[in-house]
Formats: sequence, structure tokens, C-alpha cells
Amino acid sequence: MLWIWMGDETPDPALIPDYHFLDPANDFAVVPRDHLHMRVDYRLIISNLLDLSHVSFLHDGILGNAQTAIADIEWKKAPDEVEVSRFSANVSPPEMFDLMFLNDQGQNA
Repeated sequence: MLWIWMGDETPDPALIPDYHFLDPANDFAVVPRDHLHMRVDYRLIISNLLDLSHVSFLHDGILGNAQTAIADIEWKKAPDEVEVSRFSANVSPPEMFDLMFLNDQGQNA
């Protein structure tokens, strides 16, 4: 993961998120590491990543499904960050999450 400081002030290394668990040396199950080049304003990407409600419809099967469309949504705002969570209980996992974690085709949902 590449972290770029775009601010005018001196960057504070303590504010860089810790993603050590994504290092290949760890046993954490993740998707292949890669990158995408996008000719788009960064604010659109932020909006897309925070608006998880679109996942069940636009990424049906791989990242979401009809069951995950109904979810409890929580969000928290702090001075320098926003956290959005969606919780779907007792639903079959979309394919990518099944592959990343249990790999049981939703049999344990």
C-alpha cells in the first residue's frame, strides 16, 4: 500500500494507518496485491468507498447479493476520519468474502 501525504503542513508519521497485517509475510487472507490507475477526482473514489450501499447491486455475486442489501448501518465521524460499517447477520457471504475467509460456499451462514 502506498501512502501519500497531500497536505501543506509537515506530515505526522503517527497518523499513517497501520496495515502491517496485509504484508505477504503474515498469514492474513487477502486478495492479490495490485493497483488501479483511475482518471478521476480522488473525492469520487472516497465517496464510492464510503457508500457501501451500492455494493449489493453493482457488484452482485462477487461483493454483495440481495441478502446483503438489507443491513444495519453505523457511521462514526472524528476530526480526521470517517468510519462506515454495514452489518448483515445470517446471510450467505458474497463470493469474494467466502473465498477470503471460510471458503464453504455459505454453508455456515
